[in-house]
Formats: sequence, structure tokens, C-alpha cells
Amino acid sequence: MGKKLPPLVPEVPFNISRASFSRIDTWLKCGRRWKFRYMDDLKRPPSIAMLEGTSFHEALKVTNDMKIKKGHYIKVTSMVECFMENFRQHVKDEAKTFKTKPKNLEWGGEREDHIFSRGKIFAADYMSGFATKVHPTAAENQVDHILTLPDGTKFPIKAGLDLEEEDAIWDYKFVKRMKTKQDAENSVQLSLYSIIRKIRRTGFVNFHKAKVPKVVPVLIKKTPWQLMWSLQVVAEAIKQINAGNFYLTSPENWWCSKKFCGYWDLCRGKTY
Repeated sequence: MGKKLPPLVPEVPFNISRASFSRIDTWLKCGRRWKFRYMDDLKRPPSIAMLEGTSFHEALKVTNDMKIKKGHYIKVTSMVECFMENFRQHVKDEAKTFKTKPKNLEWGGEREDHIFSRGKIFAADYMSGFATKVHPTAAENQVDHILTLPDGTKFPIKAGLDLEEEDAIWDYKFVKRMKTKQDAENSVQLSLYSIIRKIRRTGFVNFHKAKVPKVVPVLIKKTPWQLMWSLQVVAEAIKQINAGNFYLTSPENWWCSKKFCGYWDLCRGKTY
């Protein structure tokens, strides 16, 4: 029997009174994914790529906190050890949570030794390059903020700021395709961070997972129009979520695939 189209999802109003940026971003990518995750409360195991990024974020926090408190970073070897220890623990914990074996998580063709080799290169490149040029004031800071939307509505939002300086905000990205200056200019995430901290200099720190891994920062200065447009995008997302509009994303988008969407088997990949 061939596949049939899934039934249309009726609009079910949902009162979203506060949110994190990650929730808003999920809806911007795909309304249906948002519904599966936050309305239906269906959780899926994180990919190994996500656990790699989480573990390196944690190692970066340790070294940035040391710089803030003591005036110097931890050693590269200590940073790598922290990353590897955290990664192994996260893999173990997620396998236990979803009652499976570590090898059954979504490794995406990666192997632990390859991930650790890449981590060593990232740590050395970060510490010898980018880290020497910044002056951290806060790391992995979870911030609660009341946004004022274009119509004057107040909306509470939570944001995680990876790295802050007195005059700049940075977001770490572990990517196969590097974030560009244009990506940073268009980023709703960076705009919200600029609004929250009232700092217009912001950017991405690319941890580029290329054949030769490297760390590449991209810094921009947000314009008032970019900030206002991002607020309008957030306001529209909130409006549509509250109206129960959980749209299907375009199948052309890379995240609409079995590899990158944990809800594939409930949506485009399901046989009806």
C-alpha cells in the first residue's frame, strides 16, 4: 500500500505566556515540530552532534569562568578533558533516559574518537586565537527579560547568552556550514540578545566541523531596523502559536529530513 497524506491538524489555541528563544526558534523552523515538542510533550533523544555542542559549551564555560574569576584560562588539556568527560556522561545519561544503548543514539556517521580529535583541535585553536582577543564578563548566562513587542505588549522571554563582554555578545555555533556576516545580520537570536543587553555589537563564534576544523568568529553591529524587525518576527510567532497555527515547513529545508528531525516518523515519514 502506498503512502497517504497525514490529516490536517486543526487549529487549537495555545496560551503561550512566556518562552525561551529556542522555543520561538523551533516554531520559526516548523510549526508542526513545535506542536509535537511543546504541546504534545513528545520528547526525542538528542543527536550526538547536539551532545557534542552541549559538552563543548560546558568546557568553554569552565575556562571562561576561570578567566573572569582568576584572570587566566585553564590549560587546553584540561579543557579537552572536561569536554570528553562531559560528552561521555551525556551519552550515557541520554541512553539511560530513552532506555536504549549509546550506540543506538543518532551518531550521524560519527565516532567518539573522531569527535574527541576534533575537540582537541577546537580547544587549541580557540585558546590560541579567539580567546586572546576577548575579555569575558559572563559565560553561559541564563537571563530572564521582559520584551516590549511592537504593539506595546510585554512578553517574558528567557535567553542563554554564551559569552558576554562589556561591549559585545557572542553565540557559539558548532556547524558544518559556517555562519556568515549575513547570517548574523539576519539572526533573530542575536537581535534579541542585543535588545536584552542594549549592546549592538554581536556575533557568532563558528566551530567549523570541516575536514580541517577551525574556530572562526563573525562580528557585526546590529542596526535599529534589524532589531525592530526581529521583534516583529517574535510577535508574529507568539500570535500564531496562540492561534494554534502549527504549519508544516517546506520539505526543501534541510531540517525536514529523517536525519535532522526527531519527529520524522510522526509526520512526513509516517505511512498512513
